[in-house]
Amino acid sequence: SSLTSVSFPKVTIIGEYAFYQCSGLTSVSFPLITGIGSSVFRSCSGLTKVSFPNVTSIEYNAFRSCSSLTSVSFPVATSISIYAFIGCSSLTTIYVGTESDTVCTLSSKNAIPSSVTDIYVSYSLVDSYKSATNWSSFADKIKADRVPVECIALSITADDVAVGNATST
Repeated sequence: SSLTSVSFPKVTIIGEYAFYQCSGLTSVSFPLITGIGSSVFRSCSGLTKVSFPNVTSIEYNAFRSCSSLTSVSFPVATSISIYAFIGCSSLTTIYVGTESDTVCTLSSKNAIPSSVTDIYVSYSLVDSYKSATNWSSFADKIKADRVPVECIALSITADDVAVGNATST
């Protein structure tokens, strides 16, 4: 309960139950891990926000009962298992697969608590998420992470530029 922060910049794997019931844990940094095993952060009631840039899988009970967790980010997630976030009563915002070109598999609608109000996904996959198995239960909460910006072309010809003076029209 006295552990407040962990940072392992080179670790790629975290074992099951590694930080189970670390209620004082408020900050975690694991930039290279690709999966979060069963119950790794279960009952870590001090966590408020987490971001895992390389995690593809979130296993059973991974964040269960993290009661202070408000926001999670998994930009390349490909699968979320049952009960992954159940009991996270403060969780309102999820970023999932925002940098992916495929829909993340949600093994059960019981992976996400009813407190979630916003689920951000890749712009190109919004409709796919809204109709995907188990995600369809959250269709009204699914939104585009970023809307593409429309670019305009700018063309300058030699006639537009006078020697020594640039002109614009």
